[in-house]
Amino acid sequence: MPRLDDYPIAEEARLVDEGKKSQGQALWDLYNELTKRHLQEKAEWQAERDQLLKELAELKLKYQILEEKYNELINKPKANSNNSSTAPSQDLNRSKKNSKNKNRNVNPSDRKQREKSTLEPVQNPDKQELCEPEICNACGESLTEIAGDFNEARQVFDVPPVKLEITEYIQTKKTCNCGHGNLGKFPDFAVAPVQYGPRLQSIVIDLVIEHKLPYERICKLTKNLFSSGLSEATVESFLERAYQKALTIHAGIIEFLKTCEIVGSDETTVNENGKRVYTWTWQNQYASFFVRGPGRGFNVIEKHFLAKYNGSYLHDDYGAQNKVDAKVHQHCHPHITRKLEYCIDCGDKDWAPRVQELLYKSQHARDIIWRDGFPENLRRLVQESFETRLDSLLAETIDPKHKKSLTQQKRRLQHREKIFPFLYDPDLPFDNNGSERAQRNLKIHDKVSGCFRSQSGLERHLCLLSIIETGKKHGMNPFTVCENLIAGTLKFPWMA
Repeated sequence: MPRLDDYPIAEEARLVDEGKKSQGQALWDLYNELTKRHLQEKAEWQAERDQLLKELAELKLKYQILEEKYNELINKPKANSNNSSTAPSQDLNRSKKNSKNKNRNVNPSDRKQREKSTLEPVQNPDKQELCEPEICNACGESLTEIAGDFNEARQVFDVPPVKLEITEYIQTKKTCNCGHGNLGKFPDFAVAPVQYGPRLQSIVIDLVIEHKLPYERICKLTKNLFSSGLSEATVESFLERAYQKALTIHAGIIEFLKTCEIVGSDETTVNENGKRVYTWTWQNQYASFFVRGPGRGFNVIEKHFLAKYNGSYLHDDYGAQNKVDAKVHQHCHPHITRKLEYCIDCGDKDWAPRVQELLYKSQHARDIIWRDGFPENLRRLVQESFETRLDSLLAETIDPKHKKSLTQQKRRLQHREKIFPFLYDPDLPFDNNGSERAQRNLKIHDKVSGCFRSQSGLERHLCLLSIIETGKKHGMNPFTVCENLIAGTLKFPWMA
């Protein structure tokens, strides 16, 4: 409200005293001025009040929107290894119970039996020792001249004392009757006056690549076992020597995979001297190929594999992999079911569970319809049934509030032909577990050793890992693979 002190009362009083204005007129003018100013300030106050009310309404609306978003984020299920592509190694709070097969009717008798690890006695032990009594426990008489009868045998499996065996190769010179001097030939691996032999080199390479041991730990291990520890530089030289011999075989592996009917692929990141870089793998039941990629783009596939592949290409639903012009694409079912699991966690209890169930049933049905003696016409009916049911699910109208399910429906429609190819090929897997298991070697090494120290070190490791993993797929012992590689005698079936 305007104060009376703000008005020109003294001025009005002076005009009255001078006779220029009557007292009544002065009071009236003062009243009019007071009223005018009061109405003006009231209008300003009301305008300010209306503006504040408007701002308050806008703030309430913003608060309501933010509250809804907050509640949505609070109630939003967390992505984990069961409902997303999060790696189990990054999912620290994951449930230990494996729920991916909870809807599958798996017959335990169909699972591969684990190899027995119980020790069994052998017919021909390396050596035998007699455990004979020397004196009688009752009377103390000597028993040395009395022949004993067999009572019981016990076999002990142990390692003989481990030590380095030093072999000196002496070259001699013989002069023929014709006068020509002839020198004896050293073994191919004896190239220096003093050096470590191929078996020790094979052990070290096996420990680094197959068992993921860091250099420092290998040096301590060799010192404890052989009383003659290696240096890290020596370990490095062993690996580099093997790498140079493996380059040609490494290149031959990917060339072989390009000719195969089925190939799976995957990519992951590893720590290279403090930065994350991508490694790629292409593999099947016969070979594994690992390589460092400059990134995660399609250019890596073009460079190391094929932009156009005349076979069945198995992978997860990743854009660069989808760009390969393959005869058949098969998307990894576990990747799809994990994303559907996230849709279920977000509240979709209708569409996503039915798609999951259809995928699980198709996996089980494939094993049945390709059994020996199963009628071909019935096999076609089963295949058509799954195709029809999938088309029906993808054509359904989903509640708009289930945004994740809508996204999955759109994605599955976009790559509709990449879901059920495995139903038509008994050798084509419905999952990409082979590639996932192959990449696990690198993730374990990454965690044990911390990182790869350089790009050249990573490339060397991937090359040797390709050789060892391929050898294992042909029933070869990793140590034997390393021995044959160093000796230059390693050959795979397609190299014959």
